[in-house]
Amino acid sequence: MEQAAVMPTNVISVDLEDWFHILDLDSGYGPEEWSHLPSRVEQNSERLLGLFDRHAVRATWFTLGWVAERFPGLMKRIVKRGHEVASHGFHHQLVYEQTPVQFQNDI
Repeated sequence: MEQAAVMPTNVISVDLEDWFHILDLDSGYGPEEWSHLPSRVEQNSERLLGLFDRHAVRATWFTLGWVAERFPGLMKRIVKRGHEVASHGFHHQLVYEQTPVQFQNDI
């Protein structure tokens, strides 16, 4: 008896943040400096959206609140193209370095 081929379910998510949001940087740019730094998030997101469109892929975009607030048009384009937007906190802080109140405020 032949069995029907089972197609795997693939899940993809995007960690939507800008280059200066990375926690491992020695430069240590703080939130007070972010708006003065050159952003690459919109251009790179558009490239990724195009790639996803070409391959009929939908993703969950875990987005920093800071990015969503600064680029509301990008958020609308992500949703319009069939993707889900989820919270990645506002300021990209490590949860284990936050108090419960700080975590609640960041989310």
